Amino acid sequence: MAEQFKVYYHVLENESEKYHVYYAYEEIAKGAIKRVEHMLGRGLYVYDIFPNLTDETKTLSEPLSVITESQKEMFLPVGIKVRFIGIGTVLFGYESEESS
Repeated sequence: MAEQFKVYYHVLENESEKYHVYYAYEEIAKGAIKRVEHMLGRGLYVYDIFPNLTDETKTLSEPLSVITESQKEMFLPVGIKVRFIGIGTVLFGYESEESS
């Protein structure tokens, strides 16, 4: 059986946006939320967090950015077999929307 690289991920979404955050280790939702806040440059308001029970194996057709335990970005190459393991889904809005 061919080796597989395990990738754990969180999905953060609202009615118009969807982000996937990929890790080379199991990260809690708070880490993924902070990463998306940093990427967007604004705070998120979390409505709900629930489990994502997706578990599927795919061969990469394009490079994939994952975050390592040392919080560095690493790119997995095309052609590698990856097991994608869903950890959680976060429903969010923006903090400024909630304070008005």
